[in-house]
Amino acid sequence: MKKHATYIVSTCMLLMLTACEKKLDIASVSNLTNATYYKTPEDAKAALGACYKFMGVLDPFADLVMSDDAVPFLSGAADRVTLWRYNLTPSNVFFAVYAGAYAGINRSNIVIDRVPGITMDEALKERYIAEAKVLRALHYFNLVRLFGGVPISIKETAALEGLNAPRNTADEVYALIEKDLKEAEGVLPPRYNAADAGRMTSGAAKGLLAKVYLTRAGSTKSSPFWAQAAAKAKEVIDQGVYDLYDNYADAFALSARGGKENMIEMQYLTDVYGHGLGRGYGPRSAPIFPGVAPPLPVLPRAFLTVTPLTISGKP
Repeated sequence: MKKHATYIVSTCMLLMLTACEKKLDIASVSNLTNATYYKTPEDAKAALGACYKFMGVLDPFADLVMSDDAVPFLSGAADRVTLWRYNLTPSNVFFAVYAGAYAGINRSNIVIDRVPGITMDEALKERYIAEAKVLRALHYFNLVRLFGGVPISIKETAALEGLNAPRNTADEVYALIEKDLKEAEGVLPPRYNAADAGRMTSGAAKGLLAKVYLTRAGSTKSSPFWAQAAAKAKEVIDQGVYDLYDNYADAFALSARGGKENMIEMQYLTDVYGHGLGRGYGPRSAPIFPGVAPPLPVLPRAFLTVTPLTISGKP
C-alpha cells in the first residue's frame, strides 16, 4: 500500500510540474515583442513611422561653424564652440549624429526585413518598404559625407553579437545608396493626399539621387556623375510637381508646409514652433510666425544689409 501511495504522489507531482511549465511558458500578452508585433497593416505603418523620427539627427550649424560661414556665440551651445575651435571630443555632436544615423538605419532595416511577411495590401506594402529604403539611403548619404567609408548594415540588429563590423569603402556605401534610391523611385508615388503629406515620394528619391551624383562629381570637370545628376534632376522637373516661389521668403511661410519647393521636409505637429532651423536659417521678415512682418520682396534684401567695404578710396 505504501509503495502504491508513493507512486501516486510521484505521478501527481510530475503532472503538476508539467502543467506549471506549460502555463508559465507562454508569449507575453501585455507587452509588445518581436514575436507579437509586425503582424498587421497597422504594425507596418507604425514601424515605418518610427523610421521618420531619425530624419533630424544632423545639426547644419555644426558644419557651418567648421567653415568660414558662421561663428558661434561663445556662451551658446558647447558643441558648436568646440567645433569652431576644431576640438573634437567623445561628447561632440558628430558622434551623436553617427549613433543616431545607425539607429535610423536599423529601424529602416526592420521595416525592409519584416514588413514583407505581413498580410496586407501588396501595393501599400511595397510603398512602405520603398519609403524605408529612401530613409536608409538618406542616413548613409549623411554618414559617408561626414565620415567617408562606414560599416554597412542591411539587416536588423537583433542581438549584441557581431556589432564590431568592418568598415566598408565610400564607393561601397554610395553603391548601396544608389541601389536603394533607384529601387524606391519606381515604387513611390509623386505626391500624397493631405493625410500622408511629408512621406517620401518618387521626387524625393530622384532629387536625393541627383544630389548624390553631384556630391560624387565633386570638383572633377570630367566626372560622369555631372551628366547623371543633370539627367536625374530633369526627371524631377518633368514630374511637374515642384516649382519655385516668386518670392524667396514665401518658401519659409507656414502656408508653404508641403509646398512646391519641398522635396524632403520634416513636418511637425505644431506650426508655430516646429524646428528651430526654419527660424534660424530663413530670411529675415519671412512669415514663419503668424503676425510677423510680410516677406521682403527680393532675394538680395532677404538678408542683413551690409555696408560696402571701401579700400583706398575705392569701393
